[in-house]
Amino acid sequence: MEYKIYKLQFSTAVHFGVNALDDCEFTMCADSFFSAMCIEFLNQSEEKMNIFVENVKAGKVIISDLFPFIDDTYYIPKPMIKIENNESDGDSVIKKAYKKLKYISVDKFEEYLNGNMDVQYELDKFNLLLGKKELRTNVTIRNYDEATPYRVGSFRFNKNSGLYIIVGYEDEEYLYEIEDCLISLGFSGIGGERSSGYGRYELGFGKLNRQMEERLKSDKAGVYMTLSVSLPKECEMDSVLDKCEYVLVKRSGFISSNHYVNNIRKKDIYLFQSGACLSDKFTGDVYDVSEGNIHPVYKYAKPLFLEVMPWKMC
Repeated sequence: MEYKIYKLQFSTAVHFGVNALDDCEFTMCADSFFSAMCIEFLNQSEEKMNIFVENVKAGKVIISDLFPFIDDTYYIPKPMIKIENNESDGDSVIKKAYKKLKYISVDKFEEYLNGNMDVQYELDKFNLLLGKKELRTNVTIRNYDEATPYRVGSFRFNKNSGLYIIVGYEDEEYLYEIEDCLISLGFSGIGGERSSGYGRYELGFGKLNRQMEERLKSDKAGVYMTLSVSLPKECEMDSVLDKCEYVLVKRSGFISSNHYVNNIRKKDIYLFQSGACLSDKFTGDVYDVSEGNIHPVYKYAKPLFLEVMPWKMC
């Protein structure tokens, strides 16, 4: 499988929801972006959407979560393995920095794994250069009643920062269909509050460095890290959980379809958060989280793996 990086350079703020409307994240999980791609393909034709879903289910196309980039520096999630750093012994400031650190520069990944990275410096630089949260007050008026104010949290990336996605593919010709979808999706936007203009971007083309490409293609690693929310199939579960460090995240939401009544929730599903570390790869699947039998509602849960270390997990 070959891999390609696409950079999403946002012209507007983004709203990637958490538990409250007045809060937000600055990254987006692969399952949410996959759903946005499905809707974009469906706007072109049902056949195109079905072909896309089948290619993903067959493992011919896989995607990562959306991760941050700053200039030409790409960030990946902190792996869920213990890192030994003698300098942090007894230093509460460094220990807190390790806890706050969520993303690591690809250029510094080896240093981090060896316990030699200046975590506080990298954390401060990341927070300064990526962008900042914003809070905007809007007003809604229903049935000619009094105006009701509400606040929307968003994140605005700095000029030279944004999000990137890794796409794994087998058929280069079909990759052009993916790229067309990514381009058109930038006009409609991703995330929440799109009707207010949030989440619009221009698509750029990134470049994998040699080390990252080798880590993505590795089949002989002792430890792999997931770069997307994912879930093993039932038949894979026992072997995967035998040696695996992971955090489960609840993925839910409402069904966006003209065939369903408004405010119908998807079935809740728990997925491995990206950054999970394990000794054996798994294939995962695209699961149906629909309520009822009107039509399937797809939930992406296939992993994209990155080599972490060549030694076996304890």
